[in-house]
Amino acid sequence: MAGKITRLVRVDLETDRLIADTARLQRRFKKDVVASAIGAYVEAHREELDLALDHTAHRIDAAADPHERDPRTGLTRAERAELFGRLD
Repeated sequence: MAGKITRLVRVDLETDRLIADTARLQRRFKKDVVASAIGAYVEAHREELDLALDHTAHRIDAAADPHERDPRTGLTRAERAELFGRLD
């Protein structure tokens, strides 16, 4: 069986104390308390997170089109590349 990959998460001392107290009172591991808290946070903010992901995906898609105009400059990526000699 392959082992799980773990990552270190750094929190301040007060947060660590709250996690430890919660884990002890619920007779759970700290990692399980943190995993549940993250799951609850993501679920509570699902709409906001999905909107941000959609916005980011749109920006990535737009960046791939060299002919879309940048609203800040009015230039397309192709025009900017012609003026400045590169695509960014």
